[in-house]
Amino acid sequence: KPKAPPPAQAPKAKQAFAEAPYKIRFVTKPAAPGKESATTIEITPLDGYKMNKDFPTSLNVDGTAGAATPKLKFATGDAEITEQRVGFTVGFTPKNAGALAMTGTTNFSVCNERTCKLFRGEKLAWEVSVK
Repeated sequence: KPKAPPPAQAPKAKQAFAEAPYKIRFVTKPAAPGKESATTIEITPLDGYKMNKDFPTSLNVDGTAGAATPKLKFATGDAEITEQRVGFTVGFTPKNAGALAMTGTTNFSVCNERTCKLFRGEKLAWEVSVK
């Protein structure tokens, strides 16, 4: 009698966001149609980690039809970087009132005393309330 094939291994789940050694916060100035506004994207390492200031940290914002975004690509020199946080400020001018969905990706690294973890292409999404 032929042997049954071994059970398929479940694919390893990508690390859950809640377990990541960092948190991301979006701080947006009040936004109104036709008026310049900005969102600061703040990456903060969790206890035991610090931002890797030597890593080429970057941010790419996806263009959106709902707002004019004068700058979409941000490099290390465009960020405020300390061991405690990284902050990118993304300027935009919304076209209409309502919810404005914005997305992008970021590359950064956090380190502890034993290792550095690299995060490439981390997806970001935030919503701006335009009034």
